[in-house]
Amino acid sequence: MAIPWALKPSSKNVVADYHQWVKTHYKLHNRNPCLCNWFPLRILVEFAAEHGVRLKLIYWPGSASTTGGRRAWNTKKELVHDSHGGKFNSKIAYRRKVESTVTARMIGTLNTSAILKAEARVGDLLLRDLTASFWHIELITDITGNVITTEAGSTPAVVPKNHKEVYGDTLTDGRKLYENKPRRWDFTSICSGA
Repeated sequence: MAIPWALKPSSKNVVADYHQWVKTHYKLHNRNPCLCNWFPLRILVEFAAEHGVRLKLIYWPGSASTTGGRRAWNTKKELVHDSHGGKFNSKIAYRRKVESTVTARMIGTLNTSAILKAEARVGDLLLRDLTASFWHIELITDITGNVITTEAGSTPAVVPKNHKEVYGDTLTDGRKLYENKPRRWDFTSICSGA
């Protein structure tokens, strides 16, 4: 059976481990051009591989062209990319598959939960539902007092470290924030043993 990374006994607090890891490691993964969904997925997969955590990311079947082609999904059918389900023989294979199929909308609606702004930590996400088929996602990379800084990819691909946003009292830049709250990976659903 294919195994993308070795599994380890699960930590009692995967959420705290994730937030601490992102603080010290996100800069290792923000230097290459990427689409907006790639950056937070890359961070999550790298964390999971280093900590020996099994991932099960939910997605809808369909197509997600970023070059003007068809963007449509069967939202009535939820499928799972299971890192250790036997289909992926490397971390890169798993990461590329989720980057190509788990869109920002799927991250927001299927794989994360809303949190209060006061609960936000480095590694949490801001999602914007721009249209039914185009969403945008930003990874929180710094919180200093009431100021939140994010980095993100985009369409076309950009380098996240060069694509920063800074937010003060409000988490909006004129674009609607999905459910008006930051989001956190739903670790109890997407991480085995969390």
